[in-house]
Amino acid sequence: MPDIPLGRSAYERSRGNLPRLPVVNYIAEKSPTEKGGVTYQSRRGKSQESVVGTGPVRAIYQEDGVLSGVRIVVSAGLIYADGVQIGVVNGSAPVSIAGNSTQILIASGSTLYRYDGTTYGAVSFPDGANVSRVAYLAGYFLAVRAGTQRVYFSALGQGNLWDGLDYFAAENEPDMLVDMLVANDLLVLIGTRSTEFFIRTGQADLPFQSVQQRVFEYGAIAAGCAVTADNTHFWIGDDGIFYRAGNVPEPVSDDGHTADILASGSWSVFLVRDERHKLICIRLDTKTLVFNITSGLWSEFSSIGRVNWRVACANGALMGDDETGHIWEFGGYLDAGQPIERRISAGFVVDGGTVPVRNVRLRHDVGQTDFLTGEYDEPIMEARFSDDGGQTYTGWLQASMGRQGEYRTMIEWRALGAASFPGRIFEFRTTAPVSSRITGALINEMGGGRSR
Repeated sequence: MPDIPLGRSAYERSRGNLPRLPVVNYIAEKSPTEKGGVTYQSRRGKSQESVVGTGPVRAIYQEDGVLSGVRIVVSAGLIYADGVQIGVVNGSAPVSIAGNSTQILIASGSTLYRYDGTTYGAVSFPDGANVSRVAYLAGYFLAVRAGTQRVYFSALGQGNLWDGLDYFAAENEPDMLVDMLVANDLLVLIGTRSTEFFIRTGQADLPFQSVQQRVFEYGAIAAGCAVTADNTHFWIGDDGIFYRAGNVPEPVSDDGHTADILASGSWSVFLVRDERHKLICIRLDTKTLVFNITSGLWSEFSSIGRVNWRVACANGALMGDDETGHIWEFGGYLDAGQPIERRISAGFVVDGGTVPVRNVRLRHDVGQTDFLTGEYDEPIMEARFSDDGGQTYTGWLQASMGRQGEYRTMIEWRALGAASFPGRIFEFRTTAPVSSRITGALINEMGGGRSR
């Protein structure tokens, strides 16, 4: 019998008894030379880059050309510049930060703040109103007045100067604005039920105007649920679908992701970069869904001992902890000294009769351990299977991934009985702190059981 298909997505639905097909802590990459067209590479672990405050880390901001590259971190209710506390940030909404070469603005649904590299303090905003989101475009700072459709623009290049009459509104729909970002030189205003686009006019009295006949009839599910990448933006729509902005909103999530999103009571979206991978992370109550922009494939990230992946925000390859003040960076195959459980599934359908399962083999890199002694000198891959559509599983069965240099090791499980209707689902997992790269799973291979 040939290869059995590996799961291609972190897909789960409770309705209709559809089976769970987990892809956990692997990054799916397109690989035209492999039979299935996809390679699954373990995500890397996290090592400590620094510690800022007591946490949780709510925002990391660092951009070339902005205040000489200063790193701004919001940890709990405090703000830090290059690790030094400079003040407080009022508000519990998602943190929004924007800057130019001489100053940075910060807002979190309450007071608007400004930092110029020396002085940090509150900004006098029209009517003393709260600010939910900030942005910078074409020399102007922009601020969404919380709970309204209004976007105020500053004096040219001056984030501390605001006039109560200098604003425009997203008025195509009566919904309130929940997010704002800059994508492909356009100002994107996202409400609860619609999205509008604004361009620069070059006029001092009204520097931005709406793009005619370009309105999306989808808003955002909450603030902090939109991100820019690849000259466009991605966001969680008010209908729970994750979209990419093209000429029209393009869904990139499937029904399983949408079910997870709608079942959650909290949402945030952020972009993480790991070498060539650009990973959009959708953080929900109890799981983090990950969309790989490069491959267009999904997975799920998690941390052992935590309800969720322990990353709450990111800037480039720097990641902020969801409980402590740790700033993490990618490295190795341990998460802050803890194992990473990597898990993936495969399965086949049986419409009638039985299929004997003499062996199952995992096509995987072997002999790659760095450990010559101890627990991981011969790392283990485990497998289990279900014959009732994922409702129940056997216990975990172990197979060797090979000692260092044993490059012809076969990761294999033998004498697995017979499968019948509706079929069989396999799950494979490892917590060994070694590289894990999977390219396929096979059933009833000739020569099964021989070590070479």
